[in-house]
Amino acid sequence: WAFRYDSGLMIPTVSYEGNIVGVQTRKDTAMKSGLRYMTLSSKGLPDGVTARISRTHVCHSRKINENTQVYITEGPLKADMILWFLTGEYCSDVAVVAVQGVKNVKEIPEIARKLKKDGVKRVFSAFDMDKCCNIAVSEASQEIKRLFNEEEICVDTLCWDMEYAYIKRKELVQLAKNNGINCGNLINFV
Repeated sequence: WAFRYDSGLMIPTVSYEGNIVGVQTRKDTAMKSGLRYMTLSSKGLPDGVTARISRTHVCHSRKINENTQVYITEGPLKADMILWFLTGEYCSDVAVVAVQGVKNVKEIPEIARKLKKDGVKRVFSAFDMDKCCNIAVSEASQEIKRLFNEEEICVDTLCWDMEYAYIKRKELVQLAKNNGINCGNLINFV
């Protein structure tokens, strides 16, 4: 295969079982339409992306069981960062489920069944705080909660406090500086 790709990131989308089932691309600059994220996958083939669904990303630090802290958010990159920040420092048994867009919940019932089978009784909604003021995000959060509740899995909503966000931003800027990575405007907020 060969394809033209502008500068940016390629982020693998991983299934519950740990298989790469797609690749999300994040462009460094937005397209004319304003989009930065696109999905590359085997449309129409088994386990590929269809016209109505992008695969849900599931990353975890170890095999999911009743002791795993499970978070749900939007986007594989954010999920991978949540896993990276939480594993080790706060706990060692973490999983993050990431939908590819807040309304893309088609795979959530299947994932909820698998989580229940593996002993999970509670998940944490870790969507951005615009869930408090963006109707689409708020409605999607409620739909996800309903779908997990159908499998008797409780959904607790996380609210990020400013002090924690400040500390994490400062750590991220320092990590970027230590590795020679330009973090742009992020430095201005620390």
